[in-house]
Amino acid sequence: MRLYEGEALPITNQVIILGKRIESDSDGHAVLSVEAQQRADRFLTYYHKLSGIFYNDEAMVVCSGGSALLAHGEKLPEDAAAREGRITADYLIKQGVRHNIIEVEDRSSSTLTNFTNSMDLGYFKPEDFNAEHRLGVVTHPHHQKRAAYLAHLLGFSPDSLRPIVTKESDNALREFVLFNVNRAILTGASGPKELVAHEEKFQQFLGKLRGKKSPAK
Repeated sequence: MRLYEGEALPITNQVIILGKRIESDSDGHAVLSVEAQQRADRFLTYYHKLSGIFYNDEAMVVCSGGSALLAHGEKLPEDAAAREGRITADYLIKQGVRHNIIEVEDRSSSTLTNFTNSMDLGYFKPEDFNAEHRLGVVTHPHHQKRAAYLAHLLGFSPDSLRPIVTKESDNALREFVLFNVNRAILTGASGPKELVAHEEKFQQFLGKLRGKKSPAK
């Protein structure tokens, strides 16, 4: 689809919003964290500018993210209402996004599982995309590199992704560290199940060190 959004990349009507974190408001209800809200709002800007391309059967936006780790470390009840993917989806619908293009992935606890869980649910697979038909990936600028690396490990070709990045920046140092940590712990893993298993072992190790599980989003 060789139409443009003002950037040197083709636009796409198949998108995933990568999860960030949720937090609790003053009443104890689950809400999007600041960065998660920024990602949702970035998709809204993209959607409303190009809404015409979302009026067909292939259009889709996957809202991803679970509730394993909250922005300030607190726990919320493990129910559907307290999951990032569902909160993001509800927010998009309230902002005018057509409900029938929205898919929800609400069990992930990391960028890797944002992708793998969405693939397991049948929302997309790497071979669906190429340079002419890309998967849009909504995230922050520095997180984009790590997301692309993980997608590549899962079988996405480098030119099959269409970054849709927020105007707000994220923590460059944190992402540099996490990128290199991901490279180290995922070395030797092949395929989604092995990659997730390697990540889970590392998270269990961190949990023992810290006394609690703390997956990196």
